[in-house]
Amino acid sequence: MSAYGGVLEANTYTIDLCFENGYKIANLQVMSGDDDNDFDYDVLIGMDVITKGDFCISTVNEQTVFSFRMPAEGIKL
Repeated sequence: MSAYGGVLEANTYTIDLCFENGYKIANLQVMSGDDDNDFDYDVLIGMDVITKGDFCISTVNEQTVFSFRMPAEGIKL
């Protein structure tokens, strides 16, 4: 696959991404990451997932948190 700065070789998988509330995104194409990094994460989601729900980043008292809700409920103005 072509990536920023060159070509990347990675294993790809088809998964169902399931949420605690019972919703899922079926047949999502994903690829494995490099295990030799210093990042502490379980999954990295992209815009293909974020655009299916409500994604929010907030900072209170110098603590940054995020939330993701699916299905999207939106805000009525």
